[in-house]
Amino acid sequence: MEEIDIELSYVLTPIPWLTSGSEPAAPSREVLNRAVSDQRVALGLIRDIARQSEHGDPLIAKLECLAREKQKIDEEIRLILAYARHFAPNGPYRLRNLATASRMSVSGVRTAFDERTIEIVKMRLPRTVDPP
Repeated sequence: MEEIDIELSYVLTPIPWLTSGSEPAAPSREVLNRAVSDQRVALGLIRDIARQSEHGDPLIAKLECLAREKQKIDEEIRLILAYARHFAPNGPYRLRNLATASRMSVSGVRTAFDERTIEIVKMRLPRTVDPP
């Protein structure tokens, strides 16, 4: 498992010259030192996540962690879209603008949240709002 965590740190925090599509050029010492430092930090985080998981597999633990983060971000997007469509002080935001900003389709924005999400946003606002 130790090899996996090291390689994951390389994959997730690459050395800059290895990621460019052009002819490789050696980075400055400062850039290289920063990249190596970032890889060490990433390795430490991967190992911490693996230690805290019930199975200890760094790859599976990292995927689980990222899936939880993605779920949280998706929930925040739904809340923001509901706010933008139903509670924004200057009226509802245009579906097209929200779709572009969230990298969703217009129909995706329209169906991203439900009445429960609207109610959650309404309850969290520090002001009285009319029912949507």
